[in-house]
Amino acid sequence: MTISALIVDPIFRGSRLFYSWMAFEAFQSAGFEPRILTRRKVRSEGFDAYFDDQSPIDPVVDLPEGFWYGKIPEEQIGRIVDAIEARLHDRAPDEALHVHFSGLDELFPGMLDALADRFAGSSAPITFSFVHYDARYLLSQGAGFVKMREKIAGALTLLPGARMLILDDRLERATPPEFQDQVLVMPDPAPLTPETIGAVKKAPQVSTLYDKDDARIRVVALGRQSDRKGLPDVIRAARALPQKPGVRLYVSGPLEADQQRYKAPLTELTPDPIVWRDDYVAEEEIRLTYRDADYVLLPYDKSF
Repeated sequence: MTISALIVDPIFRGSRLFYSWMAFEAFQSAGFEPRILTRRKVRSEGFDAYFDDQSPIDPVVDLPEGFWYGKIPEEQIGRIVDAIEARLHDRAPDEALHVHFSGLDELFPGMLDALADRFAGSSAPITFSFVHYDARYLLSQGAGFVKMREKIAGALTLLPGARMLILDDRLERATPPEFQDQVLVMPDPAPLTPETIGAVKKAPQVSTLYDKDDARIRVVALGRQSDRKGLPDVIRAARALPQKPGVRLYVSGPLEADQQRYKAPLTELTPDPIVWRDDYVAEEEIRLTYRDADYVLLPYDKSF
């Protein structure tokens, strides 16, 4: 029996684009035939580093102009489920379908309800997996968080072969009991890299962002820098580090036009403990930069 994979990612931007690409390459290297189900305006900054016009992408989700991240509207959740059902219906007789969701937050709880309505108890050859990125939501004891865990655990029980991949090793010692054996905890970033599956295009061997002779822990933050991207937190963290710390912060990305007040402190803190470059990492080096980082810093402001 052949297995096809449908990667569902209506966001398809920023780090999510990277994780969807990794899933795509992983399924392909395992002998699956993957496709990506995503938004209609599929191209974004960084798209060409991972995909091209020939990539098997199904753009079916309509999102508002300028939408970057947030809850996916209910009618678009219905459209996604319709597309999954259509793909299942059109499969070959000897073909199974695995549906992989690159993220859950933006689809919760409507997607779980819709999938349960359509596929709970189904004998069709379809299985599901979901990625969750932040252990805080799954470890918190507030009533709302407990209710959310129960919701997810119930859906995992109802849907055929469903599993959740949690990219946060803080759960290694504290997996919530609601999930039992339905959860696979993975380090974040996930251990799968383009190099391990031979998918890297010709590129420099070392990212030019890093000081290759510095053996300290590398913490990297890439992209346009601003308040909403948590830049003040990065600066505060750097100032709190001791003299000659065992960690070095690498920040690469221009300041937004109204954020030039951060240029002075970034310059002051460079080259130690921050290495700041007022430009983007070249597209051909993005994967190397993430690969060789010890930690990826995403300190978004709560309003973002």
